[in-house]
Amino acid sequence: MKIQKIILLIIFVQCAISCNRPHPTACFTISKPTANIGDTIIFTNCTDYDGGSTSTVWHLGDTQIVNNGENVQHIYNIAGQYSVSIETGGRSDGDTQTKRITIQ
Repeated sequence: MKIQKIILLIIFVQCAISCNRPHPTACFTISKPTANIGDTIIFTNCTDYDGGSTSTVWHLGDTQIVNNGENVQHIYNIAGQYSVSIETGGRSDGDTQTKRITIQ
């Protein structure tokens, strides 16, 4: 019985800690959602970090990854559609937003 109470207490404390931790809300804008090969595209981070981790990783869809970039500029050299995403925060409290860009 005593062990069960200790386990319940541990679960309660873990929940209280994780529930009260601030969580970022991932957000970004794209300067040109449709662009030509060779155009410079600007990805602007509008994430609300809410006091949480400010870690940021960009996945630009063409194998290019940028760590901790607030705003990122990128040039695509091949036509097509690309999924671009921003991951913010840490593993347990992070958020991701993904958008598509078309290069012609």
